[in-house]
Amino acid sequence: MEKTLIHNFNLNTLIIDKEIKELFDKEINLLLTPMEVEENAVVGAIWDASGGPNMCPLCSHLNGQIFPVESGEFTRLEPPLHQNCYDRDTEVYMKDGWRLFKDVVKNDEILTLNPTTKNLEWGRIKETVAYKEDRILYLRNKQHSFDMAISKTHPFFGYKRIDRGKRGRVPEPIFYDNINQLNSEFMFYTSSKWIGENKKGININGIEFKTEDYCKLMGYYLSEGSTIRRKTGRYQINIAQEKYLLEMWDDLNGLPLKKIWLGKKAIDISDNRLGKYLINFGKSNDRFVPDEIKKLSPKYIRLFLDAFIMGDGFISKNSSWKNGNFNDSRSYFTCSKKLADGLGELIIKTGKTISYTLKLTAGTEHQFKNGKYVINYNVWIINELTSQYKFFKNIEIKEREYNDFVYDVEVDKNHTILIRRNGKVIWGSNCQCILRYVTGRQRGIAERLTEYQPVDKDLLAKWSSKIFTKAEIREMAKNVSEHTVIREKMADFGNKYGNTEVERGIALDVNGKEILSKTGTSDSIYFPFDERELMKNRNLTFIHNHPSGASFSPDDILFAQEVNFKEMIVVGSKYRYTISSKVPRIWPSTEKLKAAHKIQVDKYESWYFFNTKSVAGKPPVLTKNEAWVQITHKIWQTLAKDFYLNYKRILI
Repeated sequence: MEKTLIHNFNLNTLIIDKEIKELFDKEINLLLTPMEVEENAVVGAIWDASGGPNMCPLCSHLNGQIFPVESGEFTRLEPPLHQNCYDRDTEVYMKDGWRLFKDVVKNDEILTLNPTTKNLEWGRIKETVAYKEDRILYLRNKQHSFDMAISKTHPFFGYKRIDRGKRGRVPEPIFYDNINQLNSEFMFYTSSKWIGENKKGININGIEFKTEDYCKLMGYYLSEGSTIRRKTGRYQINIAQEKYLLEMWDDLNGLPLKKIWLGKKAIDISDNRLGKYLINFGKSNDRFVPDEIKKLSPKYIRLFLDAFIMGDGFISKNSSWKNGNFNDSRSYFTCSKKLADGLGELIIKTGKTISYTLKLTAGTEHQFKNGKYVINYNVWIINELTSQYKFFKNIEIKEREYNDFVYDVEVDKNHTILIRRNGKVIWGSNCQCILRYVTGRQRGIAERLTEYQPVDKDLLAKWSSKIFTKAEIREMAKNVSEHTVIREKMADFGNKYGNTEVERGIALDVNGKEILSKTGTSDSIYFPFDERELMKNRNLTFIHNHPSGASFSPDDILFAQEVNFKEMIVVGSKYRYTISSKVPRIWPSTEKLKAAHKIQVDKYESWYFFNTKSVAGKPPVLTKNEAWVQITHKIWQTLAKDFYLNYKRILI
């Protein structure tokens, strides 16, 4: 029976009549007590293998199953079932570049591969995993182009060639539980089919560049350029080059710049608009690829790479060996890790493959044309490769002693992550399956409401959003403790002043400590400048009473915006109202809000007239004050949706 009730609570929809809805709204706002969170919150769990557009293929048979807390499965099953753990030296590609797994933080952005389209998509870290492992598997090939170190239970993502008739043998995505399932047809993937943007132009500080011109300019600049800001405020841009100077000049001459001229060994540019932009890319050791280029389609990215390699790179022309023709070998050089990471991302987006080598040159002395100099930085070498697949049949596997931590992450889409070990890059697998824990209060509410017919889908979203992960419950324990203190203060304040004829207000911090209290008139409270400054930007909750019993006024929100409250509460004799921004402490524009509020007041003018008017000697349906209380509530229900606010009315 418990399974059914919890299951219906999550998968079915319910409808409530008006009286029950008032009761439900009141109860749901009570949330959980700290004791319920700490001691008796979890009564069951739902296995969630969806987490994105592609359901985890290894856990799909468990998706949606219910595990009551008293069942054996509840304690035995803990996702991820298939932990994709990597050794301490493995890195993963994040929004800001390559990072060791141990340095990854929850909610960070991570690069994923759509297994079906092979397009790249940014996801987010849902959880991190770390535990000790005695032994691990090392996977390498004889060509030294593949390197992986994983836990023995590691699952795999790759492609397998499937016979599709006239289309031939087509690589199709596949996930395997463990290494014993891999065979000669299995291939690891190392590239992408990035789509990107095809923009005609890019605006930089008012300069309209054609996209191809911008890509070439940035390639030349990031490899060979520098920017100086003179004492006069003028920016001087220099792109030094000898071998390809004339080719660069042909590309840059004619750009919509203030002044550009060709020297013996360099191209010089004088344009403050461009200088202000380029100086942000720093010096050689901290340069990076601009986001404008990362978003572009492969054809534009290739223009940037071709330009960059003319300054800091090397192309080895193709050759023939054993009657086979080989593509040109391309290598890119930089002393900036950020730039090296970005170059690798761009190469993958062109459909190629990469490997990294770090040349330890820092502190060494080298002979140049103009003398001997000590090199300050190590040099990254990014090799562009053409083979997109690594065949499992060519890989050697060895099990070795390890006795250290292994790591993994759970992402919110695609079950794929880009990993690097010893400079070798490959797409790895990831599990994102989680248990969503159901609390005692949720089940209690569900049991009370199962008497009513399951038809209203809108209310389902409201209830199902109250299903939590374990991590969320731990965080909620802290938040609920703070929330409960504030709600207790609200109740005490309402009992004292909810039915008085003068407005009073108190400002509380998250622990319920009173920061300021004030008494006003029948319809307002005045706070001088020093008192407003005392409350400003301190994450406070402001509680005050409205003698009329009505909901918020536009001036209330103006006050909340000026002081930047976390939440504002109004108490009356019959109702209590709460309001906060859905984006924490970012309140809407008061001018727009006042205008929208006036429109809503005008909208209810006729309703107010007919409900407060005596008809045929009968008393009006509502007093003027009762009507205004209802109107203010309806107004804020509407405005909350339009201005992204959390608004609630609670019946006392």
